[in-house]
Amino acid sequence: EEREEVYDIMKQDERVEDMARNLLIQVTVEKGDNHGNVYLNVPENTEDFSELVVFENRVTKERYSLDNDGVILTEKMAKTLDVEAGETIEIQDDVKGEIPIKVESICENYMGHYLYMTSELYAKLYGKEPEYNAVYFKTQDGTTKQAQEIGEEILENPGALSVSYTTDIESQLDDMLGSL
Repeated sequence: EEREEVYDIMKQDERVEDMARNLLIQVTVEKGDNHGNVYLNVPENTEDFSELVVFENRVTKERYSLDNDGVILTEKMAKTLDVEAGETIEIQDDVKGEIPIKVESICENYMGHYLYMTSELYAKLYGKEPEYNAVYFKTQDGTTKQAQEIGEEILENPGALSVSYTTDIESQLDDMLGSL
């Protein structure tokens, strides 16, 4: 109920241009002897989510869409697992064990490792509906200042545990690269 309240508040906020509710959990994926941790991201509505996240091939610039046939995996994790589009990986789950899934596409991404799937595919694989626990949003003016104002107000609600900003992650990446 508290999460729903946060979502409703954000939905009514005129400063929010686009938003999408998601399930965001960390899972372990593997292929053969290779494994790694990724954030499994399951948007409630793929159309809303496509306004906030672009799935694109780094080399060809081809754009991808989520569908119910497989997942989209970020490029660095695909290299770690030594997997290509069309191949199968396994998601490790405490209840279900190993869940095999086809990698439909591999997308460019420089901030973290992600595995994206539709809510329908999640329900099929896990045997339950996703429990959405995250909201992605974009502000009307596109500034960090406005996003932080909204974030501070949202954190006053018991249904919000934390807020992170893409610009903060970009800044951390820039600092790290500068140090190198």
